[in-house]
Amino acid sequence: MKPIFFALFLVFAAFLSATSITFYNHNQLMHYANTWMFNAGLNDDPFYRNYDHTHAKIVVFDDLCYARVSRPYQWGSTSIYNPLSQSELISQDGFAPLAGVALPDTSYNFVFGDRLSLERYRLCAFNHINTVNPNNPWNILGQAGDNRIYSGATVYIEKNTSPMPGIYSPTTMLKLINCGFYSLSPYPAGVGTDENITGFGWGTIDTSQGDPAWIAAFTNETGQVEFAFNSPSAVVQYTYGLYSSNVVLTPANIKRNVVFATYVLAPYQLDASAQNDVILNVQNGNYYYQDISSPSHSCMVAKFWEAPTGTFPNDIDKTYNQAYWELGTTYNDCSASAVFDLSSIPGISTPGNIKLLRRSNGFGSVWYDTNASIISTNPLRMEVSGYNIMGQYCIASTGANNLMLDAPRIVEIRYNNSPSNIYLEWEPVTSALYYNVYMADSPDAPESEWVLVDHLDHPTCATSLEPSATKKFYFVTAEK
Repeated sequence: MKPIFFALFLVFAAFLSATSITFYNHNQLMHYANTWMFNAGLNDDPFYRNYDHTHAKIVVFDDLCYARVSRPYQWGSTSIYNPLSQSELISQDGFAPLAGVALPDTSYNFVFGDRLSLERYRLCAFNHINTVNPNNPWNILGQAGDNRIYSGATVYIEKNTSPMPGIYSPTTMLKLINCGFYSLSPYPAGVGTDENITGFGWGTIDTSQGDPAWIAAFTNETGQVEFAFNSPSAVVQYTYGLYSSNVVLTPANIKRNVVFATYVLAPYQLDASAQNDVILNVQNGNYYYQDISSPSHSCMVAKFWEAPTGTFPNDIDKTYNQAYWELGTTYNDCSASAVFDLSSIPGISTPGNIKLLRRSNGFGSVWYDTNASIISTNPLRMEVSGYNIMGQYCIASTGANNLMLDAPRIVEIRYNNSPSNIYLEWEPVTSALYYNVYMADSPDAPESEWVLVDHLDHPTCATSLEPSATKKFYFVTAEK
């Protein structure tokens, strides 16, 4: 398995072990943007960028729409009309609200915004990557590709309740807001590996609208639903793009958030400090022509509430394991700076030892020190700047910082025969927002072997757990 697919494989594995429903969405509609992928002309250099206008440059898709209306597109002197999108429920696994429903069922649909709707997905980040080894340069024949983030959609799972053929009278079963998805696109054979487009997405449950049984079945502490998709759809299409895929939805394993701005003029400041701890400043950028600055672009700051993985510099003593960040624009190249606000990160007693790390090439498995500057100590803020700084970042320390809240002190643990459970109680931790209860086979087990068995909001400082058939050990951690 290629390194770039490892993270996605973990996502799919998580989906397979959880309650899920699957839709097949056919002929979703996409439209072209300015961002350049590669050249596809006969005898063309796929990675050439210059001024002679002789190259068949291929650009990315700017959005993803659910086409409810057929509109004309010009192809030479001919008008071509797009087909309508279609959706059907094709499977479910342990999803109680669909018990007894015969599948496939075309009355259930996974839908979002049309071409002119603000509820469609919009491109807010693009990065070239090497899909065989992301630590290597992207522009190697047979290995080139890209990853993208599309954001801003509102997704509905609808049930058509009309008894009349050809009449659509939907009832909303589930509404997801602030939806985004992350795609990995290997390029066609010769330029890339020609493998399927894969990815994952997420959305926040809107509890004000929908069927209570559906909302309850998908709700957990994240408040989000995540989904995986896999599609053989062509990277290169003409006039417009058509995209078809299976979409597998489950309760989210982690929380994700994207703050973005679309079609803005550079220089532009995206202030995502309140939600995602970062202020991104994009000074200027370009697309196909590297020496010509283009005014309009889209940009984003994403935060993923999970531990960063990979290979870290030798002097790193500890990494912050509650989150990592991603910066992105739709420019092919750009100059930018980013200020990271670290005031919400606990356990920092020696700010001079804090490091801001970035993945090699933005998305490789090897992390390096960005030599970010400390521009404020109260609150603690670090700034990184330069050319093509987009990609994933994490916080680490070379020593004297534990980057976590002190572990809560357990004050009581007992086994109850009736009802049969294990009762844990601990002292509250100042400034904690959540408590995580873990189980392990040994008191000396490494963190990687701890199993999360409960996640509680502060100030709840007790839980009852089903006892295990074998002896287990329990740990409680606090997080902000």
